[in-house]
Amino acid sequence: MRALRVIILSVFITLCLVKSLQAKEYQLSGKNINILLSNNTKGLLLCFKNNKDNDVIKTNNLFEISFNSGIKLTEKDFNLQAIKQDKETITINYIRNNIKVTTILTLYDQADFARYEIRITAANEPLNMSLVSLMPFKTQAPFVYGSVVSSPIISDSFFIIPENPLTNTTAYEGGVTQKIVQAIPLQPAHTLSYKTYIGTYESGQLRRHVNQFLNVVRARPYHPYLHYNSWLDIGFFNPYTEKQALLRIEQYGEELVNKRGVKLNGYLFDDGWDNLKGNWGFSANFPNEFNKLKLAAEKYHAALGIWLSPWGGYNKPRDIRVSHAAEFGYEIMDGKLALSGANYYANFHKRILELIKQQNITMFKLDGTGNADKVIPGSPFTSDFAAAIHMISDMRKANNKLYINLTTGTQATPSWLFYADSIWRGGDDVNFYGPGTKVQQWLTYRDAETYRSVVMKGPLFPLNSLMLHGIIYAKQAKYLARQSEQDFADQVWSYFASGTQLQELYITPELLSDNNWHVLATAANWARENQAILFDSHWIGSDPTKLAIYGWAAWSNNKSIISLRNPSDKLQVYYLDLQHDLELPAGAPQSYQVSLNYISKNGSKKPAKINKSALVTLAPFETVVMLLAPDNGKKGR
Repeated sequence: MRALRVIILSVFITLCLVKSLQAKEYQLSGKNINILLSNNTKGLLLCFKNNKDNDVIKTNNLFEISFNSGIKLTEKDFNLQAIKQDKETITINYIRNNIKVTTILTLYDQADFARYEIRITAANEPLNMSLVSLMPFKTQAPFVYGSVVSSPIISDSFFIIPENPLTNTTAYEGGVTQKIVQAIPLQPAHTLSYKTYIGTYESGQLRRHVNQFLNVVRARPYHPYLHYNSWLDIGFFNPYTEKQALLRIEQYGEELVNKRGVKLNGYLFDDGWDNLKGNWGFSANFPNEFNKLKLAAEKYHAALGIWLSPWGGYNKPRDIRVSHAAEFGYEIMDGKLALSGANYYANFHKRILELIKQQNITMFKLDGTGNADKVIPGSPFTSDFAAAIHMISDMRKANNKLYINLTTGTQATPSWLFYADSIWRGGDDVNFYGPGTKVQQWLTYRDAETYRSVVMKGPLFPLNSLMLHGIIYAKQAKYLARQSEQDFADQVWSYFASGTQLQELYITPELLSDNNWHVLATAANWARENQAILFDSHWIGSDPTKLAIYGWAAWSNNKSIISLRNPSDKLQVYYLDLQHDLELPAGAPQSYQVSLNYISKNGSKKPAKINKSALVTLAPFETVVMLLAPDNGKKGR
């Protein structure tokens, strides 16, 4: 018996040694995040660990692929070919019959985040997939933060943001999924790639840390882009000419740049420049295309921008463009041009690259992207959105310094900022709500749309990357072609105080007084000087449609900005809680000296100092912009 026990023990030890030899670990270690991949007889186990509080995300299933046949394959259904690790990445290769899959784990230690990528390749025949699921996992109480498609996932002290804005993110009973619908076959020798990002945040700092993360990964970091836009001025569903455009370049350049020292980034020429054939050629009104405009803009150290509409525009000009579709073989969906159509996409893509390379266009307003879930027969794209994403990637390759404003059709998911620099706030271009003058009603409407379409539906989308529809004082703007000095100043300062980097000027120069130009220049320069603070801009206060005080707050170590507006015709009081409204991090000062950068005429008196909280009184329709400097004599912990 004793000899038998020795034999059994020896066999057991041998089996343990074999298991130990078979098991292997791969680790990427960072200051905030560790990535650990274990490979043993049960398969792979992937773990992300937050080193500061030991929160973890674990999954033993790195991906799932569903097919039109009803079959669903998980990672375990594939043969593991190889695992390779270098300094910052772990690469895992799988194969199963006609399918090759590669997953890549990358640690960006200096930026405190990790990235998961999957690449699927069809080897010899098409893959008729219906769904790809990235890194499904379970934790105790994850949730999706936002109500729009591709909203971020929050799990303990982690945030997860998919790169593709068409990703369906879900969190239910502890289970998290990130799924992308596949509507067309993946062709042989073609590779499909998707990425998702995993970051960490400190208590009370989720929005701020997501904003900082996005600024690292986006194509163009946050930076003000101040520019003229021709819409509502020389163009409003009507053609305009080279002569008119050249005049506007000179007027803005002289008044803002030469006379008042403003940095003007560009001039964007909106609807009205093309031949209305849908092929996006220049009209006869631009015999030199944009070449003369480019030279004129360069005198003021500014660039050129252009408007194009993937779906063909709006109203009568759209109908005219669409009427030429058959002539060129362009595809149509729901009465609009379809960007995902093979023929239309080929021309649109060609024209965009020509505008970049031949006309030196550096800013694009892409206005109107159509279907998100319909496939055009013969299209290489699953939707117009998928086509837009592919096209933008090619645009960035042609010039990595472009500014791309993607407007109608987008929703407030941070995922769009992997591609575009700004997206539309939602709603109408211009409308009116509440009491007061038409300008005050316009401001209330503008901000109400931001609140309901962005703040409520996409709370982690940075307000610094919204198209708000600019400052409007233009001859073709109904009800906004006449403004008092006070209304104009309120509009200008409330706009720049929002922190948006897309600084649009829908302004007819002849309507502005010398004081109007001075106000505009002062506020524009102020915004550029304070961009490092305004980068942090976030919503405070209430819903503008309730006519309660609301505004924007932005914090930095050295100083902060709090801007408030009263949309009511009655005097109101706002309870300012510095910890809550500035989202102060641990150890930040709690006491601040207050100075006024702007206050409406007849505005109420403001506190000169705030310690933790204060009651701030605002007169009817008052806008105030307050600069807060830490009172170094007092610190709160």
